[in-house]
Amino acid sequence: MDVDRFNAEEQARLEGIPPARLLDLLDQARGETIAWVGTLEAEQLDRVGRHPVLGEVSVETIIESIYGHQLLHMRDLIRLINADLKAVDSGEPTRQ
Repeated sequence: MDVDRFNAEEQARLEGIPPARLLDLLDQARGETIAWVGTLEAEQLDRVGRHPVLGEVSVETIIESIYGHQLLHMRDLIRLINADLKAVDSGEPTRQ
């Protein structure tokens, strides 16, 4: 897997979507992930698979990585939303 190519394709796919909508989509994906994790049995967390960037890791490690990754995206989107709110307050154009 080429992570840089994947990221570029995702950026192109999501281009033009307002930050608040992206945050909604991220929240939806987070809910789906939490629901999936809730279906796992304890022994399934120890299963090992290959992640394209991290190499061989357990399911538990993948879940922790997903959580941290989503937090980074949420942080970035909240920054964009706050910047848009400041722009609205000052009469500047926003991304929405």
